[in-house]
Amino acid sequence: MAKQPPKKSGPQAQYESAGADVLSDYVRGEMHAKVATLREKLAAAREASERAAKAYDQVRRLTMGNARSWRMKAEELRTVADQTGSPKAADVYRQLARSYDVMAERAEAATRTNAETDVTGTG
Repeated sequence: MAKQPPKKSGPQAQYESAGADVLSDYVRGEMHAKVATLREKLAAAREASERAAKAYDQVRRLTMGNARSWRMKAEELRTVADQTGSPKAADVYRQLARSYDVMAERAEAATRTNAETDVTGTG
């Protein structure tokens, strides 16, 4: 059986006990300061995350709005092509319409990819 050190009594014991309390208070104070700092950082991160989410939503709406606009423009160009008397001009209008369709498809695909990434957390 291990021999335990003798218990201290008197002024030395009181001094050491007070020292432990002071150290304990110091450690508690340090921990509270660290927790407060972490809470501030967490709050700042949440605010940044909310700002990023709002910006993402704005870009997504803009992208989808552009896609709809490009689809409408493509349809207008096909209508003009159908009403044009010149076959060469009609071909140019249809080619432009295809270009607008491609831009719309790419915008929609990018929006779908980003939405899937948001849901699954994968890229």
